[in-house]
Amino acid sequence: MLSIALTSPAIISKVGNSSDSPYPICFHGKVPLKVRLKKALNLIRTNIADKFFANDRFAYLPNNEFYVWVNSFGAVFAILPDFEKYYLSPEEFEVTEWHP
Repeated sequence: MLSIALTSPAIISKVGNSSDSPYPICFHGKVPLKVRLKKALNLIRTNIADKFFANDRFAYLPNNEFYVWVNSFGAVFAILPDFEKYYLSPEEFEVTEWHP
């Protein structure tokens, strides 16, 4: 999951360094590496396999930590244990670790 976090476009393009950047001001030009959930996430994913649908439920409790992938606009995506990315809204997390 760390290897995915290291491919974040926010790191690669060094965003947030100018005043006209759309990157979030609250990040102070830094890029989140890990976040802690503020509230529970209940996910339902529908997978297509052999022409039938199977619903999988996933629940992640508050205080779970995730590595994150951050796009060039500062949108934060948790990297889930199955390596899928899940968008987190700003009120759902707090940054616990930043990229160096």
